[in-house]
Amino acid sequence: MTLTPLVSPLANLRDLGHLPVAGGRVRPAMLWRADDITSAPADQIASLAASGLGAILDLRSAGEVEGSGSGPADGPLLARHHLPLTDDSADPQALAALFASTKTPEDVGSWYARLFLSRAPQLVQALTLIADAAGGVLFHCAAGKDRTGVLAAAILSVLGAQPETIIGDYAATHANVPAVLARLEAMRSAVALDGYPERAAGHPMLGAHAGSMAGMLAELERDGGPAAILQRAGLNADTTHRLRERLVED
Repeated sequence: MTLTPLVSPLANLRDLGHLPVAGGRVRPAMLWRADDITSAPADQIASLAASGLGAILDLRSAGEVEGSGSGPADGPLLARHHLPLTDDSADPQALAALFASTKTPEDVGSWYARLFLSRAPQLVQALTLIADAAGGVLFHCAAGKDRTGVLAAAILSVLGAQPETIIGDYAATHANVPAVLARLEAMRSAVALDGYPERAAGHPMLGAHAGSMAGMLAELERDGGPAAILQRAGLNADTTHRLRERLVED
């Protein structure tokens, strides 16, 4: 059943503009990351569109999309693409298993690495969509932390960002986590998180610890690094060139 979530401003929105990458920095107003945009106020989305936003990339599972729809972002002015990076994020049993298997920030990083490797073809699809988009692109999941963080790491890695830049971008979410969780609960799209005893104790899945992203990058280096993994999954030189042309300025 589709829920009607409360409208509330995004709690974890940021422009990746100005982040340093090889040969320059990310061009402002071309790449945003965020928490679930489906219940963002229409005027916030309109403001993003006025700033150059042309497309939204939804990384949530099919179950999550079915539950909340696409909200005010579903309109004629913005192209919308659904590219799920997980199959079962709306399933309470799957969430419980994930929480039980992640006891430290490094465990979270291991999960990210497995997600990156298993979804490398989808990440390549996302990069291709971004390279071909008309205008800027906003990509999001539910919290704008895990799946969004993995895609952000993929993009920044292909653009030649240093690990500390990728880790710093991910960790910038940590201060926003309380507001993100409150927003998700108000939207009634995070009901499965209710009652977890780990939550009061600061479970690592409910944070954005630098060690999680550092751990992911370290594990992926054993397979050649994020960019090499994506190249093996189909990322070609032409797409990489178009990404750089669109996203990088001196």
